[in-house]
Amino acid sequence: MKNEERIDASDILNMSELTRVLLSGIDYESIKSKRRENFRIACDLYRKINIIDPEIFTDKNSTPMVYPLVIKDEGFVDKLREKKIYTGRWWKSVMNEVDESSFEAFMSRYMIPVPIDQRYTEKEITYVSKEVFRIQMDID
Repeated sequence: MKNEERIDASDILNMSELTRVLLSGIDYESIKSKRRENFRIACDLYRKINIIDPEIFTDKNSTPMVYPLVIKDEGFVDKLREKKIYTGRWWKSVMNEVDESSFEAFMSRYMIPVPIDQRYTEKEITYVSKEVFRIQMDID
């Protein structure tokens, strides 16, 4: 917190030359294309079990960070972690800030941010989906 206060009180600084060179070497168009492709694959794989339809929140200009899989099981992220699949949990702090019955609380509780970034291939995305379906079968 002290560091954040220090940064907030500082003047705007320029990017270092090293950072500028490193960032200039990234093929952003390729990354966007791969993420969009992976999102489409995830949409096809999870369509039958996702409580929401994430495609209605995207358009041709969107570049998703993750695939938002919503399954009504608060422990699902932990079950994935047991299978060595790390998805993390977003917005935990929201639970302290909103009404428990709100949409925001629902999403905080049940949304699983499935990785779809450019490092992943269709094979890996399919592997994760198979594990998700296995866990789902164990629940039902």
